[in-house]
Order: sequence, then C-alpha cells, then structure tokens
Amino acid sequence: HGRRVRLRANGEASAAIEELRRYLRGGLVRAYGGLPDDELDDLVQEGVVQLLQGLDSFEHRSRFLTWAMAVAIRRAASTFRRRRHEGLPLDEVLTPPTDETEAPSERVERHEILAALDRAIDRELTERQRIAVVAQLAAVPANEIAERLGTNRNAVYKLHHDARLKLRRALEKEGITHVDVAEALEGRS
Repeated sequence: HGRRVRLRANGEASAAIEELRRYLRGGLVRAYGGLPDDELDDLVQEGVVQLLQGLDSFEHRSRFLTWAMAVAIRRAASTFRRRRHEGLPLDEVLTPPTDETEAPSERVERHEILAALDRAIDRELTERQRIAVVAQLAAVPANEIAERLGTNRNAVYKLHHDARLKLRRALEKEGITHVDVAEALEGRS
C-alpha cells in the first residue's frame, strides 16, 4: 500500500518511480536476459506507464511489487508477440511449403485453392476483416488481434464470423468448398 501511495505523492513520486523502474528492470533482465539496453529501457518505460495508469486496478491480493512485476512481464510478452506477427504479409501466410512427397497435381490444386482464397480476401473483405483473417491464419491470438485493431475479443470474433461467411460465398461461386480450403491450409503447415 505504501509504494502505491508514494507513486501518487507529489514530493515522493519521482523517487518511487525510479525505485519501481530499477525493480522492473532487474525483473525483466531475469525474465528476458540478453536484450539490448535500449530495448530493455523501452520495455521498462512501457511497464511503468501501464502501472501508473492502472494503479487503481491493484487489488491487494499480492504484494504491490509482485503485481507490478507481473504486469510488466505480461506487457513485455505482449510486445514480443506483436513484434513477431507485425507486417506478416498475406502471401507468406497463404504460400504452401514445398512437399516433395505430394503429387504435382495435388500441389497445383492446393496452390489454386489458396490463390482463390487470397483473391477472395482481397476483393470481398473490409480492411479490418482482412487484418483479422490474415492474423488468424498466422495463428496470432485473438487478444493480440483485438489489441492491434483497437477493439475487444468479441469484436474480433464477429469480424471473423462475417469474413468467413463472405469468403465461403465467394469461394463457393468458384466451386471451392470450405473443406477444400481447410485441406489446402492444413497442407501448408
């Protein structure tokens, strides 16, 4: 309770923030050793900002510093996941790997199905639906998609649902079923 109060007190806030910053830095070094100093400093700063904005959400179920470290580590993990999936181009998601055991005709058919899916995503979906679908195909967690889109999980599920309906209708016009798509996507992993 005392640390939280010190973070809000005018005269003590800067010293308390510096103490918190050192504590988080040490914990993040232990959790993610080997990070460059500038990246580590960014993660610490993001953690401190999030903690200061969320002080009222501290419920005293654990020690303040334990809670603060958990918040900072979750924030860092989220940052790493987001970076890993940033800018993932659609062609990388929909490009099947080369499988030497697959018959050439199967490879061509799978390529055609994925190309049709790519066209349907491009032509039929809104920008937000495209982002949500491509991220889902790349196995990006729904929470991360929601964060990227500035929305919540329920809205992401609605985007996926509406997008799947549009894609199913567009692909069925080309004689491609959802089973065909699922098999083609399964063959790429």
